[in-house]
Amino acid sequence: MDWGVFHVEHTFFPAWRRYRRALRQRNRALKSRWPKKDVIAWDAELVRNAELVDASRRAYIDQLHAGLPAQARRLLGDEAVSLEYDSGWRGEDGLGHALAANLDQDLRAGFTQQGPHRADLRVTIASANARDWVSRGQQKILTTALLLVQAELLYARRGIRPVLLIDDMAAELGARYREVLAHEIAALGGQSFVTFLEASLVPEALAEARMFHVEHGAVTRR
Repeated sequence: MDWGVFHVEHTFFPAWRRYRRALRQRNRALKSRWPKKDVIAWDAELVRNAELVDASRRAYIDQLHAGLPAQARRLLGDEAVSLEYDSGWRGEDGLGHALAANLDQDLRAGFTQQGPHRADLRVTIASANARDWVSRGQQKILTTALLLVQAELLYARRGIRPVLLIDDMAAELGARYREVLAHEIAALGGQSFVTFLEASLVPEALAEARMFHVEHGAVTRR
């Protein structure tokens, strides 16, 4: 997720870097069992930049969410796909309140337990956790769908076509999924490098691509 945010939301990286610096200092104070005043001295810097990081992530995920359903539908079918973002802290009163409420717990643990560094992104299909609902092959397809949406978003916002690298694309994918995925890769534009263990596994949608054979470190064009 942060790879995409970095390339699309320009305020993200400076805020993320300042947040990580403040987090390291706060964690150092917690681990060293310094007085509370030395721990909370970093809270204002932490919260200020956490809010910028969180806002950048949310803006990016909203854009991903706009393109993901259509991409997932082409790859997986008609089941509704959605993204759920967990900011990394509990409560609706903001990170500052969460840090203050959990200071004693942080002191016992020796590190900061809430913040954007604990954020999570969950994918749901038909209102169920994708990890529990779909097969390993479908999980792979869904992950690729997210990457394809990110690639399209990067092109729309920055005019950049990223190089797509997919290793052993056929692993855990049946012929139907391989063909559908290959069609989406071919339609993406830009450069893509896709590997297969056998030439017979290459889908028809990629048949016109340049093909190379690698054996014992030697590369030959086919």
